[in-house]
Amino acid sequence: KQLSFVRLLSALIRLDVEFDPETSATLKGLMNRTFTVQQPKKKFTTFMQALIELMLSVEHVEMSLVEEQQKAEAKLIAGSAGGDEKIDMLQLPIAAPKLQRSESSQHGGAAPEGKDALRRTQFFEYQFNSDTNGILYYLGLEGSSSDYSNPALCQTRPVHVISTPVLKTSQPNTAIVGRDSVRCMTRPDKNPYFILDFHGLLIVPTSYSLRHPTPKDSEIMRNWVLEGSLNGEKWTVVDTRKNCEDLKKAGQWHTWHVDSTKELIKEIQEAEAKKKKGETVTPRYNEAGEVIIPGYSMFRIRMIGKNSSHSWHLACCGFEIYGFVTFPELSDKLTWEEEDAGRSRGMELIRFSKTMARHIARDGVWEVVRASQALTSGRHYFEVELIERDLDMAGVYERYREQDIILVGVVDSKFSMAHKNLRIGTPQKGWAYSSLGKTDLNPTYGEPFGPGDTIGVEVDMDVGTIEFWKNGVSQGLAYVDVSGPVFPAVGLFLQSPQVKLVTKDIAKLKKNRNQRWFDDILLLHDTLEVFRDGNKDALPEAMVLRIATECFKLGMNERKDSDDNGADLDAGEDDEDTDLSSERKAARLLAAQNAKGKTDLFKDLIEEINQVHKMFTPDMDKAMVDLIDQRICERRSTEERQVTGNNLALQEFDPTEKELTYYKLDPDRLSRRTQLIRLVTLQVLNRQLRKTLPLIDFSVRGNVSRLAGLVRAVRKVIFWGTKDSMWQEALQASRGPGADKQPDQVKNALTIPLDRFKAMRFKEKDVPDHRARKTIWGQMFRKLYSQPATFYRLDQSVRAFLVEFMGEGGEDVGGLYREAFHLICKELQSKYLTMFVPTPNAQAEAGSNRDAWLPNPDATEPLHIAMFECLGKLMGLALRSKNSLNLNLPEIIWKVLIRDRLVDGDVIGVNVTAFNLATEIVEYERSLRKKPDLKSNDKALALEFDKKFSSEFFIATNAKGRKIQLGETKKRVVWTNRKDYYKEVSEFHKNEYNIQCDAMRRGMACVVPFALLGMFTWEEIEREVCGERKMNIELLKKMTKYENCFASDQHIKFFWRMLSEKFNEDERALWLKFVWGRSRLPVRAADFEMRFCIQTLRSAEESPNPDAFLPIAHTCFFSLQLPRYSSLDIMHKRVLWAITNCESIDADFAAGEIQGPSTNDSDDD
Repeated sequence: KQLSFVRLLSALIRLDVEFDPETSATLKGLMNRTFTVQQPKKKFTTFMQALIELMLSVEHVEMSLVEEQQKAEAKLIAGSAGGDEKIDMLQLPIAAPKLQRSESSQHGGAAPEGKDALRRTQFFEYQFNSDTNGILYYLGLEGSSSDYSNPALCQTRPVHVISTPVLKTSQPNTAIVGRDSVRCMTRPDKNPYFILDFHGLLIVPTSYSLRHPTPKDSEIMRNWVLEGSLNGEKWTVVDTRKNCEDLKKAGQWHTWHVDSTKELIKEIQEAEAKKKKGETVTPRYNEAGEVIIPGYSMFRIRMIGKNSSHSWHLACCGFEIYGFVTFPELSDKLTWEEEDAGRSRGMELIRFSKTMARHIARDGVWEVVRASQALTSGRHYFEVELIERDLDMAGVYERYREQDIILVGVVDSKFSMAHKNLRIGTPQKGWAYSSLGKTDLNPTYGEPFGPGDTIGVEVDMDVGTIEFWKNGVSQGLAYVDVSGPVFPAVGLFLQSPQVKLVTKDIAKLKKNRNQRWFDDILLLHDTLEVFRDGNKDALPEAMVLRIATECFKLGMNERKDSDDNGADLDAGEDDEDTDLSSERKAARLLAAQNAKGKTDLFKDLIEEINQVHKMFTPDMDKAMVDLIDQRICERRSTEERQVTGNNLALQEFDPTEKELTYYKLDPDRLSRRTQLIRLVTLQVLNRQLRKTLPLIDFSVRGNVSRLAGLVRAVRKVIFWGTKDSMWQEALQASRGPGADKQPDQVKNALTIPLDRFKAMRFKEKDVPDHRARKTIWGQMFRKLYSQPATFYRLDQSVRAFLVEFMGEGGEDVGGLYREAFHLICKELQSKYLTMFVPTPNAQAEAGSNRDAWLPNPDATEPLHIAMFECLGKLMGLALRSKNSLNLNLPEIIWKVLIRDRLVDGDVIGVNVTAFNLATEIVEYERSLRKKPDLKSNDKALALEFDKKFSSEFFIATNAKGRKIQLGETKKRVVWTNRKDYYKEVSEFHKNEYNIQCDAMRRGMACVVPFALLGMFTWEEIEREVCGERKMNIELLKKMTKYENCFASDQHIKFFWRMLSEKFNEDERALWLKFVWGRSRLPVRAADFEMRFCIQTLRSAEESPNPDAFLPIAHTCFFSLQLPRYSSLDIMHKRVLWAITNCESIDADFAAGEIQGPSTNDSDDD
């Protein structure tokens, strides 16, 4: 593949080629912009995927630079500690990231002074529908010049949407302000509405736009009003539309101009003109003496009549508004809004628990001061110093040990200086650190503080966190649920110390370098590296925190004494992303785990997660995933709910001791709580993986794509549901024409006549079908090879063609089709074709895989390659249609097909003699080195060695038994090249089947999105292509229905006992072929195209001796007519005779209606 320009850059950076940080920031901005555009559809281009790989490389280099900078700063701090020079906390706080001061105000330029400068007005003028000049688009940029996102969903949430409840099939109500044409529709309540709250912005509208959602041209708005309000209590009509037909079709945008605000606009324009000239503008005042600033901060779209479909559904999206906006301009200077002397006010900055509330003196009040500047985005840091008051403090100090008398933190915009004596449960919110060292939900968060202490507050509005500092020492993360805008605030109880603002500047830090989605990718990258390296290292702290948060939400924060820990826990998450707000609510209980002397509510849980991680090896993780996918999920899934590893609830995880032992998970070593913690760990990992998989380009090798390489390396710990969701989307996107139609529904569908009599006559000659003309495989290959790739790209359970068995009865409604595939698989693994050969272990009667077949390494002629490609297409068809192929291929072949890493054990698994000479060389060298006279004499060792192996050459034996020379020239094994011999033999056997496997891979790649197969393990691919080796009788029971009989009938009980107790695996395969025309069951319930049906044989019912009857099967309909046999032994005898003696497909037919078998055995037919 040609490398794109971005991939080339990525490769250069990974080679440590220098880069410019400013260019890096530009590329990151391009990546973020591209993500914003492509993310709504969850479809990402290869360019975007390559950009992510590039930025991963950049991040690696940048983190190295940051580490070097931190080391340099640590030296600077250490050098300054002994001197008189004071380090400014705002520029270089000890044990904190470096805080960089912003040189300009939030909106750019120097901060204005005076009250008039606290606000600014800006005009947003309409140009055309869907332009980027509107107010909502501006707010969606969040102060950036390019990174737009829905303003109701972006981090700062400048717009809040309230509405009549929307339909279940609708997008969330926030889609009303999105720019995409998506289904956004309310329930048909009378006068439905959407309310948009702009949080204090004052808007005088001149125009507004709306868009009718896709996909239908119905339910179009015809009658509505646009209303404005300052506080949501009193509404003023801004615009009215009755019987309006401006919107006509889905996706259409239209803009209406507002006439009701012309006078206000004229007033604003005149005031702005005076300001530009430097003239004084005389403000208008209300009755309370407050300056009147025109505009509305809330808007409501309300239907006043039915829509075009004569219903009350309110369907619209793409709302945009234009006009004058008055912003509250913020200064970098932090000033306090203190109340007038003589007035008292009560305000609890935090949401106290009842326990904390008891500490507040009933006869006291709180003095509260709040900053005038709101924090809306970015990172900020400010400090307050507690100074003793000039009065008797004897009683006050005693209070410090008993109650909270100082609160330092922030309050949200709902806090008003007019509030008095507010009690617990009020809607006013705040986040604070108390003088007893508490936060609202963590009574042991940090150290207590009092007079003489300096308290620092670091607020990160981009991610919603607050961290407190005492005298320069971090107290750890206190809150992770902060939403803005917020105001710095201090609450003081009577007779508490005075508060001094150490510096009246809020240091505004640079915005986080990465957006949250990319930080999630970086965290996933680091976590996958841990799993790739065999769990030797600890999980990243941020990932452990997410796991602990999830455990907390599921009630696992405390240990239970019984062994049945967690058995009664709540259900797990639905198969959706973890709710961020829930994560934050749980994570806010986490105190600073690195702060000395702190009791962390998550501490024990975090330690337990790390301990469990150390216990689990990669093989144990794979066993857990297999147990969950193959047993638990299948047992718990129903027709109404498909259970996957991602949505499996904790109480649904109920492995038996037998199942744990089968999957090599020691039930004595792994308690139930340990199992549950590892389950949650795997779920958190998989949920993050599921969000990230669409951003990964699997079409490139792992040495080009970090993420693709990591996913392939840890594929064993990825749930089937995580992979399958992306796999099914890719299959859907690559469907061929008519992919959902059975061949009997298609005109001129391909019908393949197969002559079994001809094949039987040929096999009597006991020679291979070299030209692929006589066997069933040869006959089918000749018809299929010329078919286009789209011919095979079908939906699940759809057949590719019709089969006609010449000279036999039967109409192909599925049974003949499945029988044909059974026959070709049987022939492929036989002496009648030259494509496959038994494993060397089968020939030597030693080792494993004696019943398996390998591609013939000598099958290299064009005809052979064409046949292997055709087989690859049929394997791809099996992956798509779930019609399995009964192929018994060993592990090494499946690994080569999906480009998994091979080890010497894979070679030994099919050829135990492959390394015989190499092993002999190693053992002989070891014996020589034990001899005293040769121990340290390399020349003598070499002479002895060369003498011993004088007749051995660089030769290996392939699977066909043919000797192959390794290298271009004949080379003898000597002392100096003994290690090279082992390497070359290993490489030869690992690549022995490459030609044939490459051909099969090319065939598969024509039919399925082959690049994505790298997500799956070789065992999963084998099961998907071939079905389960061992019949899952419990799954078959689950997929069985009964007609004219019941599961409780005696002969039905006999049947299930016969299948599980009397039959071996080979007989079960024969039975399945008898009733369904295939020899392996589908892997999971969802893959069954129909249920198995058991009926009581009616003709036997009417007979006095039902034991004399044989069962009747209908392979096309997967049904079995079963007589009411009198005993289990008689049933076993009759059914066994039927399944071993019925090879042909019989049916009543007219002789003239079928084509007779051919009597011509020449190669010209």
